[in-house]
Amino acid sequence: MNTSTAAVPATPMNLAAAKALRDKQLPPFVIAGFNEQLLANVGTTQPLRARFTQNAVIESIIKHAAHAGVEVTRQDCFSNHWLDVEDVFAAVGVKVKYDSPSIGDSFEAYFVFTDA
Repeated sequence: MNTSTAAVPATPMNLAAAKALRDKQLPPFVIAGFNEQLLANVGTTQPLRARFTQNAVIESIIKHAAHAGVEVTRQDCFSNHWLDVEDVFAAVGVKVKYDSPSIGDSFEAYFVFTDA
C-alpha cells in the first residue's frame, strides 16, 4: 500500500477550506505563494504570527505560477482578487489582517496572519 497518496479523512475545517477555495476560485499557485511567505515569516512562538509585505507575496505567486507553466503579472493578482484570501484562511482558523498606506503614509502594504 502506498501511504504517500492515502486519502485524508474529511473534517469540518478542511471541508470549509475546500469550499472557500472553490467559492473564491483561487488557483493553487496563489495558495502556494501565500504558504511560502507564511513559512518564511512565521515566528517560533505561539500563537501563530506571520507578517509579510504585499510585494513579497506577489513575487511568490508569480514564481509559483511560472513553475506551473502559467504566466502571471502583478496586475493579474489585483484584477483577479487573488490577494483577497481572508475567507480562505479563516476557514482553517487563521485570521488575516491587511493594511495598506493611506495618502501621506509611507509604509509598504502588508499582511499579518494570526491564530483566529
